[in-house]
Amino acid sequence: MKVLHVVHRKKNGGAEKQAELVKEKLKHRGIECLEFTTFHNSQSKFKVIKNKNLELYRLIKSEKVNHVIIWTPVCFPFAILARFRFWNIKYTYGFRASYRIANDIWLFRLLQYIYFYTSNNLLSNVAKEQLYFPYNILFRWKGNNVSYVKNIIPIPDKVSEAKPINKKLYFAGRLVKEKGVNNLLNIVENTSIKVVVSGRGTLQKEVEVCADKCDNLIYTGHVSSVIEKLLELNGFFLLSSLGEEGIPNVVLEALSVGMPVLITDVKEHTFLFPDEIVYYVKPDLSNIQEVIEEAFQFENENRETLIAKRLNYIKDFRKQSKQHLDTFIDENFK
Repeated sequence: MKVLHVVHRKKNGGAEKQAELVKEKLKHRGIECLEFTTFHNSQSKFKVIKNKNLELYRLIKSEKVNHVIIWTPVCFPFAILARFRFWNIKYTYGFRASYRIANDIWLFRLLQYIYFYTSNNLLSNVAKEQLYFPYNILFRWKGNNVSYVKNIIPIPDKVSEAKPINKKLYFAGRLVKEKGVNNLLNIVENTSIKVVVSGRGTLQKEVEVCADKCDNLIYTGHVSSVIEKLLELNGFFLLSSLGEEGIPNVVLEALSVGMPVLITDVKEHTFLFPDEIVYYVKPDLSNIQEVIEEAFQFENENRETLIAKRLNYIKDFRKQSKQHLDTFIDENFK
């Protein structure tokens, strides 16, 4: 059997990491794995779809692929076209959580709107049940399916010590609008809150300019280890995303070392992370100062207990992740 993993590879995010993990597991079972990337930074989206699909067709045909796993929603155009071209192979759509599709094609924007409107207003526990409406309706036929593979979080070398923390905030991730970077810069410019930012993205220039003129912002550029930076700063990790984005790896990494996390109170986040282990802020960060003050006092009064709760949460999360991974492989690659 030959399995082809279709990934995007622009961000090297959680879905790509899950793909690597599954590839290693399959190789141990004697299954040959190939990889196909859909990202191209110098062509229009429609040209990329056309050219990359031709590459995908040739690869599936020449390598005699038996099974294709689509790992990120941005790969859907390739999956759809390949599905219509090759009917005799199996397709699996493997995800960590519900994602927004970042694409200008109106059909996918419409499907995205239907999915999130329905899930946020009519359905309960969407993140837990992984309904993937309407994708199941569109793609689940002739043995093809949507599968769920929960994040696998590595065990860190060390965890946070139960010592007093400071009020410094740390943001790590893509420097883009949907991550709430504009709101974060507004906080820096209008308050005395100290913030450290790591990452790259379309708003990187704005972050650099703000860091030059504001003494309370430090921009580190890209860092190889978020966990090491968290332990070094001994403050609060901040996820300021404006909307749901699946299960954020950086939050899991912060919790895995016992660090306190400030996270926006969008619906999926509040479902995934109980308020016993994180602190919630509004997406516009308008209440962040009050939350920091309360969290700072509560955190320093209950450090050992809170660290233990976070580590226990991650321990249970890892156990569930292993079960999800085993189920995914057993169901699709008996």
